[in-house]
Amino acid sequence: MKSLLITLFVSLLFITGCTKKDAGAYMDEAKNLLKENKYKEAVLLYEELAKEHPEAAQAAEAYFEMAKLYQAKLVPGIADTEAFQKAITSYTSVYEKYPDSKEAPLALFMTGFILANEMKQYPAAKLAFEKFIAQYPEHEMITSAQSELENMGKSPEELLNQVTQP
Repeated sequence: MKSLLITLFVSLLFITGCTKKDAGAYMDEAKNLLKENKYKEAVLLYEELAKEHPEAAQAAEAYFEMAKLYQAKLVPGIADTEAFQKAITSYTSVYEKYPDSKEAPLALFMTGFILANEMKQYPAAKLAFEKFIAQYPEHEMITSAQSELENMGKSPEELLNQVTQP
């Protein structure tokens, strides 16, 4: 009887230990970490979610949330340029792997925005905005994408002169 209880207990531990967290549990835990300003730990959970549950609807959201954290430069120990590159990589994962997700259009727009405004990589930004306009012509950010294309590379002074001249 004692050996049966031990075997049952060990089996239960094994089964419990081998059970993967579902995608929702990862998201909940990451959001709680964000409330505590534990950005690096949240990113690790988002990465794990995307790796463990790539088919889950939350995977697109996880990539999107990671991108926002990198874009805002909230992940400690990462230089600005690297943070922006990681944001672009995460946003790209959203619209390439999950093109039908609700996050995909904004992820593509934000890729162009970072490329243009933070990294000054205008040819790549132009391609991203053109792709956004072609794929999402009815999106609420369409006017912003067109404006980004029209004003790309212009200095604040040029933009001001453009607005103040008749």
